[in-house]
Amino acid sequence: MRYEGGGHRPAVAFDPQGVVFAAAICGGRIKLFDVRAYDKGAFLTFLTSDLGGSRSFSGIKFSNDGAHMLLCTTGGTHALLDAFKGNIVQTYSGHITNPDAQPSQPLEACFGPYSEFVLAGGGDGGIWRWETRSGKALRTLRGHHAPVGAIRCNPTRMMIASADTATCLWLPD
Repeated sequence: MRYEGGGHRPAVAFDPQGVVFAAAICGGRIKLFDVRAYDKGAFLTFLTSDLGGSRSFSGIKFSNDGAHMLLCTTGGTHALLDAFKGNIVQTYSGHITNPDAQPSQPLEACFGPYSEFVLAGGGDGGIWRWETRSGKALRTLRGHHAPVGAIRCNPTRMMIASADTATCLWLPD
């Protein structure tokens, strides 16, 4: 498995109930496993060829209700997938706008607290936001001076944590 120079970077995530886990692997494949029957192999495999074929991943996350997965790629596009069918519901892009940022840079994305928004770290130091269902871009949050490589939403409070070389905590106005 390679991680640099066009290589492949895998990602894994558990569903909210901890019963299913997804593995996004090289070749644009996502495999779903039941933890109670892991030895039987994946019970479902999706291909993400609509995202440009073989792609490295910077993360995969389930929505709070388990109905969707957010697939984060290193190529500047994140995708909302139906967790049961694997089809792409929505894509989010535009957040790698720093000319010095590498396209293969692993910028993460996450769901907002109630999965109504998708947030992604930007190559320009911003926190890019979209409405989950419509894909409509919202105002970018500014506060970082370098590409934002990590972003998480607090599951119980209205707070976002993001990091470049420094960590920022975001609270609503």
